[in-house]
Amino acid sequence: MENYQEKNSVRDIASTVRAATTALTDVVRSEVRLAKAEVRESTGKAGKQALSVAFFGVMGLLGVPPFIAFLVIGLGVILGGSYWLSALIVSAFLFATGGSLAYLQFKKLKESEFLFPETRETLGQEAEVFQNTVHRISDIRSRRSSS
Repeated sequence: MENYQEKNSVRDIASTVRAATTALTDVVRSEVRLAKAEVRESTGKAGKQALSVAFFGVMGLLGVPPFIAFLVIGLGVILGGSYWLSALIVSAFLFATGGSLAYLQFKKLKESEFLFPETRETLGQEAEVFQNTVHRISDIRSRRSSS
């Protein structure tokens, strides 16, 4: 009778190990598929943001030359004909403004969430399931050794 119970518990352990291995393989495959999908989604978001930055940059560039000419001439008249000084002042102002706005957009793009939140969440859930399976195997094994 003991021999039959021992064989039965060995079969239970073996089937549980097989099930855990199969489950782990399925988890890894599904997580790889999910990660691929999230990579595609994240790169799409980054591409859209980069495209909008480029588009708004080009729009800004189209309006810059006439406006700069207006500022340089207007400031040159105010400064009594010192157009070189007005050009320097206008250039410094535009570099400071444009540089700070470009930095803010770059910072926003850099802080975007590209860390695969769904993959992390499901991996955590699957790791918990796998841990429970391992604990079940150890419980069966400890019951077997105590009998």
